Amino acid sequence: VSMCAAFLMVSSETDQDILVFLNAIQLRLLWTSLVGTFCALGVVLYDLGQPFRGSYQVTKAVNQLYGIRSMLKRSLKENKTTAVNTN
Repeated sequence: VSMCAAFLMVSSETDQDILVFLNAIQLRLLWTSLVGTFCALGVVLYDLGQPFRGSYQVTKAVNQLYGIRSMLKRSLKENKTTAVNTN
């Protein structure tokens, strides 16, 4: 919100030395990209705020971690049996 307010204050100044090289279309494109970026960021943050629902779900990562854990347990078990057999 503060970036949008700063943009509006800079673009509405009477002394527009900063905006000399930007015409109206460029300012509109800049404003549109700024608003679009913050809207997309808001949607992502809202979705991340609910870890068990939405597009970014914790359950998918948890299932991967269970697979990795079982593979590590099997690997440790195999290493223990080979160490016992060599002694």
